[in-house]
Amino acid sequence: MLRNDPSDDALDRSWAQTSGILFGQLAAMRGVIVLNDPFGLANALNKTYFQHFPEQVRPKTCISRDIHDIKEFISNQNDKVVIKPLQGSGGQSVFLIGEDEKANLNQMIEAVIRDGYCIAQEYLPGAVDGDVRLFVLNGRPMKKDGKYAAFRRRNDTGDARSNMHSGGKGVECEVTEKMLELVEMVRPKLVRDGMFLCGLDIVDDKLMEINVFSPGGLGSSQELTGVDFTDVIIRDLERKLLC
Repeated sequence: MLRNDPSDDALDRSWAQTSGILFGQLAAMRGVIVLNDPFGLANALNKTYFQHFPEQVRPKTCISRDIHDIKEFISNQNDKVVIKPLQGSGGQSVFLIGEDEKANLNQMIEAVIRDGYCIAQEYLPGAVDGDVRLFVLNGRPMKKDGKYAAFRRRNDTGDARSNMHSGGKGVECEVTEKMLELVEMVRPKLVRDGMFLCGLDIVDDKLMEINVFSPGGLGSSQELTGVDFTDVIIRDLERKLLC
């Protein structure tokens, strides 16, 4: 199982950014089962991968390095907008822009595009309660003993980011029918791309991100549900070996 995150290496160790994927591809070509599929991961090196999924599951989005394009998108939204780097993780350089922040809009956009493209997304009102990290195994919600491997990430410090690296904390959550419907809509592509283990970040009836590199939080799921989900993964690995 590959457990590297290219976004962690993008700035300080650019030589290492694709090393894990290339190593995995070499191993797969020699008959080793590599998960997630390293050839699928090569197409998911940044957040543009998310744009390949059905439009109805995604928030309105603009990806650009042009300040005028980004500002036009922001002005067309009726409420707040989130901007973040195309390549990144852990809530780094993520800004929530509302009326009070627009005076500093140019500086925030410049901070994001300094190292590449910017993603501007419509703000979903449900994000005030954080997001739900739901684990998916072979395109299906991970479940054991009637409980889903999922938890809500919430930040009570006033920070708009719910990432655990940014002060977010895990709390119990309910997996709703809307969330399960979202999984069904993205399942065909995840399976087709060989995405064995993924973490879906969900707000309201939309997906915010699909994490295919080192999705974290299984420990939080276990702590909050009292269920150890690791044996579910191990059993599925064994099934793959026997197929």
